[in-house]
Amino acid sequence: LLVSAHLKDVLKERFPVPTYFLGSYVDRARFRPPASPPAWGPPFEVSVVGPYEVDLKGVKDALQGLLKAKARIALKVRHASTSPLSLEEVQLGCTDVFFHDLAPDQMPAFYRGCHFHVQASHPQEGFGLPAVEALASGVLPLVSDIPSYRDFAFPRFAVGDAEGLATALLELARDGGAYERRLESASKCLEGMDLETVVDRLEGLLSGAKAAR
Repeated sequence: LLVSAHLKDVLKERFPVPTYFLGSYVDRARFRPPASPPAWGPPFEVSVVGPYEVDLKGVKDALQGLLKAKARIALKVRHASTSPLSLEEVQLGCTDVFFHDLAPDQMPAFYRGCHFHVQASHPQEGFGLPAVEALASGVLPLVSDIPSYRDFAFPRFAVGDAEGLATALLELARDGGAYERRLESASKCLEGMDLETVVDRLEGLLSGAKAAR
């Protein structure tokens, strides 16, 4: 059972077994936009999620790109991680507020109030759910151009491209109309990511497997 459609081809190359797309869901009752969107303008608040030390999460790449953007526009960077704050991250000097080991029910509040979410994952990432959770919370994700995000209308930058990330963010921060259009377009991906749809899909797969016996 796959949470991301792109994994079908990945697994097909390695394992000669059937695969079935199940998909992911977001709890829209918890992850929802704030009653009052944050005021538009600097300092723009940006969320980043994941352990700094785990390369495939791309947190170091995200912070390096945001540091470049900070040289041109005022940003406030929030980083949430299951790992403690590292000395290397402190020395990089990009993170403004660090959150360690937030409980799942604290994550919606972490996203709300932000203007952007940056997910700079590497191609090995199966599916970066934080970007979709941020989107459901009313925050526009900027993501690295990896297979797991190819079907989503998110603004993208090349993997490991700090300057490309900074440029993409700056273009949107300087054009509120473009930001709103990209947010509206990206939000369409949330259709079908509710629990009922995923459960129906699972029941269909199980029924089909039972009938094939």
